[in-house]
Amino acid sequence: MRLATIFLVGLLGTLGAAIPSPFIIGGEPAAEGEFPFLVSVQVDVFINTYRHNCGGTILSERHILTAAHCLTAWGPRDIRIVAGSVQAGSGVGDFYRAINFTLHEDYDEINAWINDVAIITLETPIVLKPGLVEIVPLPALGSDPAEGAAAVVAGWGDTQARSDILLRVDINIWAQRNCQDIYYGIGYPVYPGQVCAGIPEGNKGSCQGDSGGPLVVNGIQHGIVSWALGCAEPGYPAVFTRVNYYIDWIQQHMI
Repeated sequence: MRLATIFLVGLLGTLGAAIPSPFIIGGEPAAEGEFPFLVSVQVDVFINTYRHNCGGTILSERHILTAAHCLTAWGPRDIRIVAGSVQAGSGVGDFYRAINFTLHEDYDEINAWINDVAIITLETPIVLKPGLVEIVPLPALGSDPAEGAAAVVAGWGDTQARSDILLRVDINIWAQRNCQDIYYGIGYPVYPGQVCAGIPEGNKGSCQGDSGGPLVVNGIQHGIVSWALGCAEPGYPAVFTRVNYYIDWIQQHMI
C-alpha cells in the first residue's frame, strides 16, 4: 500500500498527510458535557510526561473503546485515560491508568487498517457522573446509519501547537459503494467493517490525534475514527471502523 498518500489520524505525527493540520478541521468548541463518553487516551512520552495521542469512549467503568493503531507503539503502563473534561488535552479531568489492552486479532495496518478496533482495561473503575462522565450508547448488530445521515465527530487532535479545548464538527454519512469506489481508485479498499463520513467539499472532518474517537449519529456511536486521505480533503471522506460490525467482539472482550 502507498503509505505516502494516506495517514492514520491518531498517530503521534503523520504518515504523509496531504494537509498537515493538527486538529478537527472546520470545527468548533464542544460544550461541557456534550460528549460525556469521550476520553483522551494519553501516552507517557518521557517519565510521567503525558501527551494526548487518541480519543476513546467509555464502554464501562473499566473499559475504553479506541482504534487499534493508537496502541501498537505502546505498552499498557504507558497509557492513561483522562475523562470528564473538554480540556483533557491539557491534563484537566479525572485520571485513570491502564493495566491491559486488547487489539483485534485480525487488525492489519497493511490492508487498509482493517479491524482497527481495541479495548483498554483500566486499573481502577471510572467514576461515572451524570451529564459529564457517562457510558457510550452503542448500536445494535446490523443497525447502520442511513446514507446522508447527520453525524458529528469530536476530538482534541495533536496538542503540540494549538488550544487543548475539545472540538467537534458536523459531517454526513456517505454511501458505502461511493466511498469504496473513491478509495479503490487510489488503491485502498474499504471493507464492510468500515463506514465513511465527511462532506463532498471537504474542509470539515477529523485529523491526526482524533483517531479512536467517536463518530456519533443521533447520540449513538456508529464509528471509530480510523484513517483518511489527508485531513478533510475535498472528495475524500474519512474512514471509520463500523461499530455495529464489531459489537460481538466488543462484548466478548469486555472482561
